[in-house]
Amino acid sequence: MKNYVLYHETTLRPMFHYFKGLNDFEYDLGRNDMWNNFLKVNDLFAAMIKEIKQEKEMIWVHDNYLIMVPIIVRR
Repeated sequence: MKNYVLYHETTLRPMFHYFKGLNDFEYDLGRNDMWNNFLKVNDLFAAMIKEIKQEKEMIWVHDNYLIMVPIIVRR
């Protein structure tokens, strides 16, 4: 799951923190395994939330590592 963190650090974090470029990172933009691992981790968190969440109960996800969790839980 190393690619999960790598995706965040090389793609999402620069966008959220206004980095000027990704030139400092060595990775292939065409690799989908980082994105797939990122989604897999978000799916795991969403599955745990779905198990304990009550109907009409609000959840708060405060971490851009888990940015997909609310979307997955809503589906």
